[in-house]
Amino acid sequence: FIDQILTATNRNLRASGKGEMSTDEFWKFVGVIISLAVKTDPLEVLFKRSPSTSILCMSPNLSQFMSLGRYLHICQALAFGGTRPSADKTEAFWEVQPLVDAFNKCRRDHFEPGCKLCVDESRFSWRGRDQDYADGGAPFVSHEKRKPDNLAIEVKNVADVETGSLLQLEFVSNKYEMRTREFVQQFNA
Repeated sequence: FIDQILTATNRNLRASGKGEMSTDEFWKFVGVIISLAVKTDPLEVLFKRSPSTSILCMSPNLSQFMSLGRYLHICQALAFGGTRPSADKTEAFWEVQPLVDAFNKCRRDHFEPGCKLCVDESRFSWRGRDQDYADGGAPFVSHEKRKPDNLAIEVKNVADVETGSLLQLEFVSNKYEMRTREFVQQFNA
């Protein structure tokens, strides 16, 4: 799957005139993303060449792994290898579907769930663009006025009750695409 990500991302990097990403650089990029997930400092601070002088407020110097410019170029070019569906087919999340498929397959192949499962929907608050208003935004954003996070991306999921581990994910899309999904006709899911 990593080769698929590298191929798709490098295609985008080349198209924008940037250098290709190696496997080593991919893993550095993943490490930087993980570091950014736990830090709230602005990117400019985290990629600053001189580390913080205060031991109490130390921020990692991510520029030792890649420059801020390179990080932003990779973020912009990042792709998971999906192929655009034909014009007569609607697959809203085709760009990230290979990542979801790999996650689902990995869980199916390597995780033995307990006897209790929970089927539910999760909502992730969305503050970015959506394709109703801007090209390149999220393919489908749920608008529900009765929810506190009225703009959100929804995911159907199955979780193992004993461990709380997610086992299966499926993005919720528009009603036309949802009608074509597996189990919808049979179970009115």
